[in-house]
Amino acid sequence: MASIQAFVDRMRFWCAEGDLGYDQGDRWDIREGGECDCSSLVIFALQEAGFDTGSASYTGNMSGNLTARGWQRIPFTWSPQAGDILLNDANHVAVWLGDCLAQASIDENGNISGGQPGDQTGGETNLRGLYDYPWDCILRYAGAGDRTSSFGSEPTNGGDSTGCGVVYEVHTIAHGWLGAVSKCDGTEDGYAGYNGEEVDGVRAYRADGKPLTVQSHVKGGGWLGETVFTGSMDGKNDSGDGYSGDFGHALDAIRVDGCEVRVACGGDYFGWLKDGGTPEGDDFAGDYGRAITAVQMRA
Repeated sequence: MASIQAFVDRMRFWCAEGDLGYDQGDRWDIREGGECDCSSLVIFALQEAGFDTGSASYTGNMSGNLTARGWQRIPFTWSPQAGDILLNDANHVAVWLGDCLAQASIDENGNISGGQPGDQTGGETNLRGLYDYPWDCILRYAGAGDRTSSFGSEPTNGGDSTGCGVVYEVHTIAHGWLGAVSKCDGTEDGYAGYNGEEVDGVRAYRADGKPLTVQSHVKGGGWLGETVFTGSMDGKNDSGDGYSGDFGHALDAIRVDGCEVRVACGGDYFGWLKDGGTPEGDDFAGDYGRAITAVQMRA
């Protein structure tokens, strides 16, 4: 089965541990101590992770082949999801791993070919922070398969509805954006979270296009400003970052206007926040001082 997590893991291996060099003249010699270029590496890692890449062979035909096989072409955003492929159709491609970009860049002499096999500088293939190449688009997987970076160990008291009317997603400190979910039940894809990891960002929108407002509380800090989402994950707020939260700082409570929400903080879910209150008597979902690890929403 195709797996986004396996794709992320293979890109991380090749760029951090595989001693893989850069050479456009020997770009398919992908092995430990071998050679690649930016697109051959991404295509090879996709195949390792079980994805059908069609006849994709370089940056110029990746988009056409992948969008015909379950991937969506969407505009570049500064909040990518783990497993997103960042593409400049003419020149370059890289993969967002959730906490960094993985890419093949240049050989040890600053050239595109002619160097020695293997990573001679420690940077021919590399991990680095997010930047704009500029990217023409993001290719994001939306087909059948296992996007395991979206899910993980789930709280035991699962929800009671499906087709919840809300599309929602969380960002964790360890893995970045995990992938959107649109269910609210006790199945593995019925909540947003992964393996008990601390959540530091939230975004969501109603499927009917009505506004939805999210406000987050930072563990050990205070309430952040409100973020309003209308028909998409691109929220509007004073900071202009498009989501609710603060990357690198765990959230312990959220408020949502426009749908019901409940969270888990390392255990079972607390009661639903609806009509401004919870069964515990709070006007927020969460528990001050305990990081949120899972979220469910429903309209």
